[in-house]
Amino acid sequence: MSDEVLPLLRGQATAATCGLLAGQAPALSLAGRHSEAVETVEQLAEQAERLPANVINNVYAKLAS
Repeated sequence: MSDEVLPLLRGQATAATCGLLAGQAPALSLAGRHSEAVETVEQLAEQAERLPANVINNVYAKLAS
């Protein structure tokens, strides 16, 4: 399903994008598609770096509570 949704986000850095990529990476690895899993983790890292500050602050606030 994430394969269908990710193109709709058009590379936008959102919490949803990161969540989809975070779920997709282990699924690919479990399916034996390790190089694709690594590529997905790299995409996740790039997206996470581009997240807006308010999204990062919300994550930190939830972790602190």
